[in-house]
Amino acid sequence: MNEIFYRDLKACFEKIRSYFSSSSLDKNKLNAALGDLRFFKKQIEKRGKRKEKKLLIYCIDTLFRMIEEDDREKVYAFAGLSRDITDIFLGERNFYSFGEEIKSFNKRFRECCFDDMKKIYPYFSKKAPKNALEFFSPESDEAFKAQHPIGYVVLVISGIIAFLLPLLLYGICVLGKLDDQSVGGWPFLAIIGCFVMGIGLFNIVAAFIHQYLGHKLTVISLLGGGICTAAATFMMWHPEWYDGNVSVFYFASLFTLLFPAAIYGWFRLSMGSWLKRAKRISRSKFRKLTKGKRNFWWYEALHKELNLGAIYYFNKFFVILWALLFLLTLFTGFIKIMSLILCPMYVLLCILTACMMVFAKIQDNLDDHGKAIVLWAKTSNGGWDSFIFDVILVCFILAMAYVNIMLVGEIWGVSLPALL
Repeated sequence: MNEIFYRDLKACFEKIRSYFSSSSLDKNKLNAALGDLRFFKKQIEKRGKRKEKKLLIYCIDTLFRMIEEDDREKVYAFAGLSRDITDIFLGERNFYSFGEEIKSFNKRFRECCFDDMKKIYPYFSKKAPKNALEFFSPESDEAFKAQHPIGYVVLVISGIIAFLLPLLLYGICVLGKLDDQSVGGWPFLAIIGCFVMGIGLFNIVAAFIHQYLGHKLTVISLLGGGICTAAATFMMWHPEWYDGNVSVFYFASLFTLLFPAAIYGWFRLSMGSWLKRAKRISRSKFRKLTKGKRNFWWYEALHKELNLGAIYYFNKFFVILWALLFLLTLFTGFIKIMSLILCPMYVLLCILTACMMVFAKIQDNLDDHGKAIVLWAKTSNGGWDSFIFDVILVCFILAMAYVNIMLVGEIWGVSLPALL
């Protein structure tokens, strides 16, 4: 079954619904639409999956029953409900999201429709559904939770266990048997691999809430995470193959580069506020002037039209430095001498990140509180803003730079005082 089939089926339900909305029913048009519906039923019986057959054929058979009962209002309502249910197979909704609509229909017409389908069962799909981003919203689970409060708790606990299971097994089976031998930075990679595998297992559990993100994510997570964990474990059992201090520097540098990237995302969001306030630019014009790779990453069109000043060069330098540092670390970080080149670049990146964070926080404060520096104030979402938190975050970023220097010192036999 493909998307065209489901859209045609949806259109067929809508046709029948429209026929029952008019004052006079055209029997010829209705019979033609019902003929099409019978054809769809045969196709579903031949090629549909088990759950697909059960749900869609139930909708079709129930609609035929209601047409025979000659309750036009009921047929109109159920045809509309069936039309919307096809969105499940178009990847736009899941079955549990229809809870209130089904409940309302049953109450209105004293029916018991879909009662046999309220049991918890997994729904798998090859690709992630079109509404996948909605799954990350806190409200996405409410419909399932309302129908299965106990089952929801069980599945949440199962999901947490599934996510942590690879890491727990790894800790029991591998880390406990290494004794005091040098493992370098390879546990970094192994732990990341375990978490990646955990995402794949969590995705399988999510299928029971009809929030499965596709077979690709499951396979890539389990396979990719497994390869990373296996490779890291193999290297930990062969410490003679690598310099432990260099490997620690490599993985620590590589993975902590994610933090400046996250701060840069915050900076990008704050740029919109700054441009609107300082340059009087509308959102539509901002989107227009950031089309294309160079305009998006470096704001070239915006700079030509509005003269962004130092911000333009600051942003461009950061993007180039981060990309260059990431690639150099990834491909040359295991070469001892490269630590003397990568470390200064990393320290400079951390200083730029701290400046970027301060800029972003000032823009947020101006938007939320009308002033650049906030001693202590409540945010719109119930949290708190304070320059104390900002100072702590800046210190953390600079501490990352110092730790990187310490790791290079360990490589070359230079001991530096610890932060704590």
